[in-house]
Amino acid sequence: MEITQARLKELFIYDPETGHFTRRVKVSNQHAGTIAGGVNNSGYVMLRIDGKRCMAHRAAWLYMTGEWPVNEIDHINRNGFDNRFANLRDVTHLANLHNRSSGKAEAAEPHVYWDGRKGGRWWGCFTFCGKSHYTGSSRDKATAQKMLQDKVTAFYTALPPVQTPS
Repeated sequence: MEITQARLKELFIYDPETGHFTRRVKVSNQHAGTIAGGVNNSGYVMLRIDGKRCMAHRAAWLYMTGEWPVNEIDHINRNGFDNRFANLRDVTHLANLHNRSSGKAEAAEPHVYWDGRKGGRWWGCFTFCGKSHYTGSSRDKATAQKMLQDKVTAFYTALPPVQTPS
C-alpha cells in the first residue's frame, strides 16, 4: 500500500519553515508532539510510516503538493538534513548530480578548490555526463568562480527546466 498525503497528514504535522515532521499520534515509544525521524548514514532524515521507511524530503514533497515527486528531490543548499520546503525541488537525476559539492575537504566553494602546490591557485571543476571538466585556474578566487560559472552555464543550458515548489 502506497503512502498517501491523507495518511501522512493523519500521522504528522509538517512545518515547511523548519522542515520538521512532528508526530500527531503516539506510535510505539514515540510520543505525539515529538519531532519524527532519524538521520541515516548519508545524512538524510528518514521517517517510518506504517512500518515503511521513507525519506523525509520526499514525504515533505507529498505533504505539500499531494503528489510524489516525479524525479529526485534536490536539497538546493546541499544539506540533506534541511527539509524546508523552499529548499526542495523536483529535478532530474542529472540536475541533482550537478548540485553536489566537490567532496574535497579543501573546497571553499562548490567545485572551486584551492591547490596549494606550485605557488597555489584556485581551480574550477565540474562533472557533466560522468566526465570531469576543468575550467582553468587563477590566483584570484573570484576569477576562478567566474570561469567556472561561465563554463557550467554553457554546458547546462541544454538541460530541461526543473520543477520548483510553487
